[in-house]
Amino acid sequence: MRTVGKVFADRAYDDEGRLVNRRLPGAVITDLKEAEVRINQFLGRCTFTSQSGKRVKFDAQCILVHSDTPGAVEIAKVVRNAVEKGAVDRAAHRTRELIGARWPSAPS
Repeated sequence: MRTVGKVFADRAYDDEGRLVNRRLPGAVITDLKEAEVRINQFLGRCTFTSQSGKRVKFDAQCILVHSDTPGAVEIAKVVRNAVEKGAVDRAAHRTRELIGARWPSAPS
């Protein structure tokens, strides 16, 4: 059976890549802009910034949102939009690479 790593869009992480205990301040992410920034960072660099400010790398292919987090549906929409935009951006970048490889004098 194949498994994949996961990260949570609505939870804070510590410097070791562990979830911060929900009882601690800032452990649950409910701000949509903060969630968007965090997901874009993960999609671009495979990292999250821990509560102390350290960038922590994650090997994950799955982004989850806890259904009991306030605003979970809106956070899930933010995640989906970021993933879809990232896929489009990566496809456009790859297309430019392929065109440049085939036609070196292609205009940029």
